[in-house]
Amino acid sequence: MTDVLSGNPAALPCPAAAYHRARQKGVHFSAAMNAYVVSSHEAVLRIVLDAETFSSCNALGAPAPGPEEEMSNYLPYLLTSSEPEHAHRRSIVNRAFTPRRIAGHEPAIEAICQRLVNSLRHKSDVDFIKDIAVPLPISVIGHVLGLPEEDLPDLLRWSQALVEATVGVDDFDPQRIVPPGRRLAARITDRFIGARRGVLPLIHQSGIPPADAARFVIDLLVAGNFTTTAYLSSAMHILARSPELADHLRDHPADMAGFVEETLRLENPLQGMYRRATRDCEIDGFSIPEGARVLVLFGSANQDPAQWPDPAAFDPQRTDAANHLTFGHGTHTCLGSALVRLQSRLLLQTLLANTVRIRPADQEITYLPNPIFRCPAALHLGITWATQQPAVPG
Repeated sequence: MTDVLSGNPAALPCPAAAYHRARQKGVHFSAAMNAYVVSSHEAVLRIVLDAETFSSCNALGAPAPGPEEEMSNYLPYLLTSSEPEHAHRRSIVNRAFTPRRIAGHEPAIEAICQRLVNSLRHKSDVDFIKDIAVPLPISVIGHVLGLPEEDLPDLLRWSQALVEATVGVDDFDPQRIVPPGRRLAARITDRFIGARRGVLPLIHQSGIPPADAARFVIDLLVAGNFTTTAYLSSAMHILARSPELADHLRDHPADMAGFVEETLRLENPLQGMYRRATRDCEIDGFSIPEGARVLVLFGSANQDPAQWPDPAAFDPQRTDAANHLTFGHGTHTCLGSALVRLQSRLLLQTLLANTVRIRPADQEITYLPNPIFRCPAALHLGITWATQQPAVPG
């Protein structure tokens, strides 16, 4: 299992074999991750549903080097906090991310997707990550939050630096986080006070002080930015390698929802997260001491044959694909799951509707050298555009 958990580049493109060995081995301690590894669907689900025994504090692992006290102000709070604080803070923003409210953003998100695709029609070679997968999520979350477009470039640069801090880039400079974080927090506070649409007014109505709005924005930026970029890149790689599937989805766009769920199952950007045992306990008969770190492998749980027949096979017609744990479960279910699904479906539908053929420019792709965050390092595409250019919605 250490081949994947150590970030071995040769193992990262296809971790299924390593996950199979981990499930056969059962719960075990990994020195590489300094954590007890849990990999079966049943055990992972049991852990994420028991927030009292398995705390989410420091859920992404060890903090990056730097001034920890101030750095902690910028780590994703909803993701890494425990009860009762988590429940209180999450309740404030929950109603902004209900499926019904997110569905109301569909026309605006569809227009964002169409404008983005239209801006690339002069290119036959597209850097998918740089040109599409990076700018789309920040534009969408900026719209949902109610932030003006002029704020987005700075927010994007800063949130990418925060992701690098979270992932643990070797040469990471904490000065890329703290000073810009102070400036952005002040700007967000100003936006919060004058906001009339989006999520920020909902936070204001809750009575939370304006300065705390930055914490919510940080949560939503990190959760909705890098993970969506990573997922879209993996999903697009599958489509580019499967021209018959792409043609089918062009002709049958209603099937895109099933494609999205199956790719979320197999290509979840967050392959695992940490929990900390709050007491001595057992998982599948294996003793876990109080204070120990537990790594729950969502990527392995999503390929467990006890949950899905032929789990390694890619089947966009799979009727139970949505039972995956890509967005977690229980109190820490991803707040933005409906938004990820919506913008992913709309972007892929829009891109296919505007193209005749999409093909990978590279035979092989490499992945970021991190066993937890799954994302292609680059994805270059050759695109043949359709002659007819669809109108921009709205």
